Amino acid sequence: MSSLVKKAVFGLAITSILAITSIASADPTTSTFVEDNGANGQSVVFKDDPLAAGGLEARDPRITIRPTGIRTFLLRPRTQFIQEMYKSVENL
Repeated sequence: MSSLVKKAVFGLAITSILAITSIASADPTTSTFVEDNGANGQSVVFKDDPLAAGGLEARDPRITIRPTGIRTFLLRPRTQFIQEMYKSVENL
């Protein structure tokens, strides 16, 4: 391949990469929120909130918590420890 063809291919590759990355910009051009810095403090209201707060009305289902079971110790005390200790010390 000649030098001119290599430069043309390289230039075409760079141009296509720059064109693709400019299309895929993640920052939207319009803002989706309204910010208010009033005397009472800062307030931000989102126009397109996909997680609108639910569960605030009387007919919404209630979240309940299961009752806890019987709690047991993870480390149980050794009730036979004294008897085992006496047996091990008898032969001394």
